[in-house]
Amino acid sequence: MEVVKEAAELAATGRSIIHLSIGEPDFTAPEPVRRAACAAIERGETQYTGALGLEPLRERIAEWYARRFGCRIDRRRIVVTAGASGALLLACAALLERDAEVLMPDPSYPCNRHFATAFGGRARLVPCGPAQRFQLTAADVDANWTEATGGILVASPCISRFPANPSPRPLSCRGPRPRNVGTRLQRCSRIAGKTPTGAGGHLSSISFVDGSASPWRAKNPTAGT
Repeated sequence: MEVVKEAAELAATGRSIIHLSIGEPDFTAPEPVRRAACAAIERGETQYTGALGLEPLRERIAEWYARRFGCRIDRRRIVVTAGASGALLLACAALLERDAEVLMPDPSYPCNRHFATAFGGRARLVPCGPAQRFQLTAADVDANWTEATGGILVASPCISRFPANPSPRPLSCRGPRPRNVGTRLQRCSRIAGKTPTGAGGHLSSISFVDGSASPWRAKNPTAGT
């Protein structure tokens, strides 16, 4: 983020800057999304939502997974946050135990390691190059998995210029699996900092997320709209 700040300062002096740092799109949200947002404001729908997101939206996300992937997900397992970072924070809060290691590719989105350390975990960075699309492979996981490993953070660079921006990809491993239940994120539009993100988790962790998400909802009253 320091690079972003310095680039903004240089741009303010009239310098022409090509931004290749954060994965912020250079275009706005699609027209249907903009119209829906404006219509909601005109209807006065600007109050806090439930901590897990709007019920109709959670139902539609569950339906979308069924149509797109043939995967039946109870809408009670869907959580809507204002962006993937909020979802990752809640997932780490719900799933990580103190001193548990989280395997993640290096390089990757810089905030990912802080999501783990914020809740007592430890990021274990595994070097990954362009030949493997800057992603962990099954062999990487097998080679780096230890008794201290509590999970894997797997993300795709396809939606951003930044490697390992928060959106997962499939991974199959031969070794032991995390005891904790994983979370899948899916971004729903293109509004920087306010991208509604659907996070799917096990019901056993949703009650914790429900209580923990309330402060985030208070700071982001439009989240889930």
